[in-house]
Amino acid sequence: MIARLITSEVAGLRRSPVVWLAMLLVVGGSVVARVMAWVTRAIGHTELAAFPFVHAGMGWSDAAIPLALLAYLIVTSYSFGRDFEDGNIDLILTAPVSREAVIVARMLVIGAGVLVLCGLGWAADMATRAVLATSPLDPGQATSATAALGSAVAAIATLPLVAWASVRLRGVVPALGLGIGIEVVVLALGRFAVVRSLPWFLPTVLATGQSVSWLSIGLSAALFVGGMVATLRALRSVDLFE
Repeated sequence: MIARLITSEVAGLRRSPVVWLAMLLVVGGSVVARVMAWVTRAIGHTELAAFPFVHAGMGWSDAAIPLALLAYLIVTSYSFGRDFEDGNIDLILTAPVSREAVIVARMLVIGAGVLVLCGLGWAADMATRAVLATSPLDPGQATSATAALGSAVAAIATLPLVAWASVRLRGVVPALGLGIGIEVVVLALGRFAVVRSLPWFLPTVLATGQSVSWLSIGLSAALFVGGMVATLRALRSVDLFE
């Protein structure tokens, strides 16, 4: 049952431009972020570094991670919210499959997609960095494959909340708006130590080679489990006659 649901979900995503948009954000964003890090380091050696609006110490993760998280938010909100906007939710709820199986299958597809996108983004960054390293300017610190994989896992832990919002708010756009709002707030408050322990900040922490606290791991696990349970309850509460 799960295998058939996964096959159906993959087929649906392959026909959607959402996947290509996500790939553009992750892979293209990774390349752009590395070039920006290279440029800002070059600016740091000039008089322009004295201007307050110039961020001479920008790192790859400062731009690449937010774009990647946006891509994951788009894919998750689309996967769980499109049935409400397309009017196909009745087919999902009346199909001879359990709602638990639907949620598990979609999260497995999304999780695998995040891992693939993360790998592509990391490979694009390594290739871009290798090209820029041939210049006399510093392209910035390389991101290890372990950190990239850890960032993907950390991102996956936060996605059930978006899935819950897609079901609870009955659509793609409201859930995407909620996810973007959370991301903006977390990034804006990232200078505070307590905020850096939140799951949304884990990808940035891992990408920069910093250690992750047990508090962060615990919060990520709790958010994932809680999000999955909340999503299941929200799907069970959907009324066919609404």
